[in-house]
Amino acid sequence: MTVLEIVKSVASALELDDVLNSTQLGGPGQQSVGATATIDALVRATNMVVQDIAYTYINLMNTEKLKITNGQIPYSLFALPVIEIVKVSSVSGNTLKFRAYPDSIELTQKDGDAVVSYSYAPEVINNLNQEIPSFNTKLNSECLSFGVCAEYLFMQGIYDDARMWESRFKNNLFSAQTTKREIKMPERGWL
Repeated sequence: MTVLEIVKSVASALELDDVLNSTQLGGPGQQSVGATATIDALVRATNMVVQDIAYTYINLMNTEKLKITNGQIPYSLFALPVIEIVKVSSVSGNTLKFRAYPDSIELTQKDGDAVVSYSYAPEVINNLNQEIPSFNTKLNSECLSFGVCAEYLFMQGIYDDARMWESRFKNNLFSAQTTKREIKMPERGWL
């Protein structure tokens, strides 16, 4: 899903007709200054919601094989911005003890390779054609749209409506986080 899809969904839900008719979203109308400012605000709100989800609710996880030098792995070697180190193990699978510092991880093993599992921050959203992280397909576009509606309305100072959209967002997010499993009832015995 792209930022453009979310912005269109939010503009439709909040009845922002000038945004829906703007040329930036593929509408037939003229691009007004107000519509451009609203689209920029919706992109900022989308970025804030995606960052909030990644930091608070659903972690984006990655695993990398990295080189240990003098018992340390600097964060600059990681491909993605690290939020939290979850696990460090040797290439053979043995768990390694580590301590996280502001600029690196310190390990008991002095040299060699390590497999590091960590949660990471998503890329900053700054344009309409950018892809939004899938959060392992747990997050649908409707849930994200609810969050963006709430954030945009908070930014505009419309707090009552924002709270309504926020409760929809959190309920949808909670249901995305819970695992769905089959309920098995014991067989009933005959009398």
